Parts: sequence; C-alpha cells; structure tokens
Amino acid sequence: MIYVYIIAGIFIALWLFTPVARSDEGGSIKQFEPPAEIEAKRLLSCVKAVENSPLTSPGGVYQFRRETWEQYSTEPYETASRFDRIAQMEVERVARAHLAWIKRTLKKHGQAATPFVIGQIWNAGYTNWETGRLTFSQVEFGKRILNCYEEGGR
Repeated sequence: MIYVYIIAGIFIALWLFTPVARSDEGGSIKQFEPPAEIEAKRLLSCVKAVENSPLTSPGGVYQFRRETWEQYSTEPYETASRFDRIAQMEVERVARAHLAWIKRTLKKHGQAATPFVIGQIWNAGYTNWETGRLTFSQVEFGKRILNCYEEGGR
C-alpha cells in the first residue's frame, strides 16, 4: 500500500512543479523560449530547406563553400556532398559549428542573432553582411530563412 502512496506523491509533485504558460496582462499566452538545441535544429532545417538543391553543388545540402568546410572539418570537402550516414554526421557537425560561430560573432559585435540575419550571413558571409554588400538574392535568402523559422521549420 505504501508504494501506491509513493507513486501518487511522485505524480502530484510532477504535476505541481511542471511549468505552465501564464497569461500576461493583455491576455495572450507567453511562450517559453526553446532550448538552444531545438532552436539550432530548427534554423538548420530551414537552411537545408531553403538551399534545397544538394545535387547542383559540391557543397551538399547546406551548400558549404570550401573555405567554410575547411574551417570546421579535416574531412575532404567532397564529404559535404555525400549522403551516407557517416558523411551526414560530419555535415551536421560542421553546420552546427558554423551556426554557433555566426551566433558568437554577432554577440561579440553586439548584434541580434535573428533568423533573418543568420540566413544572410550563412549565404553571403559575415564580412559582406557587416559591410552591407548583399545582393538581392542574399537578402531574399534571409527572408526565406525567417519565414521558414516562423512557420516552425520544415
């Protein structure tokens, strides 16, 4: 019988201490910020969806430039366009490392790491973004990343 009380106590404690979205004064529900890992996966899934042409470039699903790939990986650049499980694990690791670098660099310079800005930097490079030398398609790339992110990723 004591086990029933213990199990019931655990369920009650979990129920009491589970965070609940609270309403602000305006009546809307405040959303909890997603953990960094969930946000990164969502952003990277959007980059993959927007790049959308892994077979047209040697950069693979993230369209890595050779220089970007070599910053984070000792594997040959051709690994980026392979689709076997081992290669894709390296591709995802490089993508996460590059995203983390973009976010750190923006934070270091006091800039907001929004999906729009991250998309532009992913496509154009930080220096081009910082100096405002973006083509129309690079600005549009940022918009497409933002739209995808707001829709919850793909």
